Amino acid sequence: MAKPKIINGPELDMLTAGGQAPFRYCPDDIGKIVYISSSDYRAAPYTKEQKTARLAIYAGLSAVVVIAAFIWQGYASWLPWLALVAGAIAVFISWHNVNTFEGVDYFLGEAGFGSAAFKDTRDNVSPRRTIYFSQIAEVTHREEDIYVRERDGDGRVSERHYDHTNFTYEFYGLPDVQGNVELVHKKSGKYVKKQGQESHIEYYFYRAVEEVWSRYRHDRIEATNPSQRIFSEVRRSTVGDGYVLVPRVALTNDAIIVDSTVFPHDQIKSIKLDDGQIVIKHANYTSSMLGLKHTGDKAVIDLSRIGNAEMLCYYLRIQ
Repeated sequence: MAKPKIINGPELDMLTAGGQAPFRYCPDDIGKIVYISSSDYRAAPYTKEQKTARLAIYAGLSAVVVIAAFIWQGYASWLPWLALVAGAIAVFISWHNVNTFEGVDYFLGEAGFGSAAFKDTRDNVSPRRTIYFSQIAEVTHREEDIYVRERDGDGRVSERHYDHTNFTYEFYGLPDVQGNVELVHKKSGKYVKKQGQESHIEYYFYRAVEEVWSRYRHDRIEATNPSQRIFSEVRRSTVGDGYVLVPRVALTNDAIIVDSTVFPHDQIKSIKLDDGQIVIKHANYTSSMLGLKHTGDKAVIDLSRIGNAEMLCYYLRIQ
């Protein structure tokens, strides 16, 4: 899948004005559209002539592989048969891709996000669920590594390691009087960094959602009640199947409070982001004996467990 593109300028104007470019549906209740992506940007299926041309190319490439395999069969008698099977599979997959026209469009506005699936034609649209930022309190984001272990035909084992390529986004609703929240939307997936390309369209989309959500939440906190600069850890409830918010970080005009430790702004030695964790050191913090002995105050915040971590990073950068 191709990297999603941000549609702006004339195309975005066309979309908001008349539902074109090439979408036939766009949510009209998520505010100004700021980001759009799609698994297929075509306005219509391939024509008969386009299908024939594409299948001819794929069939020609498969034939070249099969012919080359027969030429080199002296090195391995099974090679031509493997090439025939692989060529047949490739032609079938190509035929399916050329004759299939379906996908999902993703829309992100200043007040929420949603998606819509289409099949056979752009007019055959099935809107999916729309998430409104006004109904969300916490967003968590986790990324984990992928390890791939493979064994080839000769029994040789190879291993590959992809950094932070499993991702999960979770959206939690507004808390009740006891601080309980419900998980209203979750998206998990993976993308693989290979040959300099990241290939998962939803990963880019949800990254954009988190960024726009953080701005939305920040602006409303600052406009209504700055005392709500509180960041909580989302934990499973010990009663029932829900979740609870456990306050972990509070930002005031004078200090950063992590659990019960107070870090006045004028007494902070350093703040840094290190492998998904925010590390805050008080001016009284020291380490000696090659880092084996520590004294003073230090706080480590695991961003994968903190709601609205993107906004927390934003606050710490601008203060």
